[in-house]
Amino acid sequence: MKEHPRISLKTKFLIGFLLAFLPTFVFFNILIFKEVAENLEKERLETMATVAENAAVIAEEYMALNQSDLLSLQQIVVNIQKNPDVRMAAIVDHQGELIAHSDIERLKNGVFESTEPGRGEILLQRERSETRYHNGIYTLRTDIRRWGGESRGTITVEYSREAIGKLLQRVLFKTIGLTTADLVIVVLFVYLIFTVIVKPLNQLHQGVEALARGNYQTTVNVKSNDEIGDLTREFNNMVASLREKEIIRDMFSKYLSPDIADYILKNRDKVSFGGEVVKLSIMFADIRGFTSFSEKLPPKDIVRFLNSYLTRMVDIVFQYHGTLDKFLGDGLLAIYGAPVPDENHAYHAVQAGLAMIEHMKEYNKQRLSWGEEPIYLGIGINSGDTLVGNIGSGQRTEYTVIGDTVNTASRLEGLAGENELLISAATYEQVKDLAECVPLGDFIVKNRVEPVTVYKVTGVKRG
Repeated sequence: MKEHPRISLKTKFLIGFLLAFLPTFVFFNILIFKEVAENLEKERLETMATVAENAAVIAEEYMALNQSDLLSLQQIVVNIQKNPDVRMAAIVDHQGELIAHSDIERLKNGVFESTEPGRGEILLQRERSETRYHNGIYTLRTDIRRWGGESRGTITVEYSREAIGKLLQRVLFKTIGLTTADLVIVVLFVYLIFTVIVKPLNQLHQGVEALARGNYQTTVNVKSNDEIGDLTREFNNMVASLREKEIIRDMFSKYLSPDIADYILKNRDKVSFGGEVVKLSIMFADIRGFTSFSEKLPPKDIVRFLNSYLTRMVDIVFQYHGTLDKFLGDGLLAIYGAPVPDENHAYHAVQAGLAMIEHMKEYNKQRLSWGEEPIYLGIGINSGDTLVGNIGSGQRTEYTVIGDTVNTASRLEGLAGENELLISAATYEQVKDLAECVPLGDFIVKNRVEPVTVYKVTGVKRG
């Protein structure tokens, strides 16, 4: 009987690995590249639509005059032309007359040539704009109108896929390079592993089986000080890493701030359903008159505004070492000094409050330029002993604070006027050398017998 050529186990495994892994590897890279391409195109469509719609809002202001400000309208299309791949931008009034064009020569001739309206596939349909694609050209049309008003004209923008195509080409080359490098690294790694794995294979296999069953406490004894021993130690390190990641994954479902998960990971023995009393600063921030403000907007615009507003507020909370406790409709509750101790929790809370108000002032400048009403914040901060910890049930817990300190902070927020930051006497004592404060006197607040001394923070002291 003829013997078949001997093929080593390492070679067999390497060939089998390549046959099984390579097609999947390539397939998933193709899917990822396709997803990147679709996202880039979608982002480009959304960006251009937003640019055109914002331009339409500005154009409407100029066209609302008895005689249109043609120079300003021309500047609008020139600004749009600065975007990559924009071939043409033009403004036509409601009578079809060309009044602004990115090519000044066409404007002189009074001729407007563009892709035939309604031609091509609709790629993006928004309330005020429509983007079509035909023969490599995107055609974006945006109505110039107030909400519910009559159309004053149309902004038309034509742009190509050239910039996206170049970017996708670079992404493709990088993907191919990284894929090849990763594949070479994986092949070499697999080959080295099977060079050293001989006798302890069964032991490692048992460890893998235990891990697959969810036993993250499993370990494999290291019996040699060589490559096999190193591999065994790496297996144990991998199990430890998976164990830590499992803890983080579980904690993320219960807490909002990354600081909390990191703290619990480093102090796992302290995690319980109880709590402790610590000195903290509590902040409540809320939009003044949000109910009347929201009645003037469609629900989707309210959601879009809140998402943007709360995202920026949370960024400020984290910037000054705070922890987001919860959202309260159009407001929020933030903690300073827990779970990570912070000796300057009161000052950090005041800094965050001032930063929030400053952000709203800058945002209101934009709103006024848009012809919209300004929006104001009311913020209250109180400091003192507070019960903080994991409160809830076995199915769901919440890291939160309770107590009189929290209630008083909420009452201060209720007293705050437009873009006002009010603090209690307890907070004032900790920040009086660092912040500019104006005493407002004593106030009787709900559920408290004794009056609360209130200060208004106007800024931080320099030098």
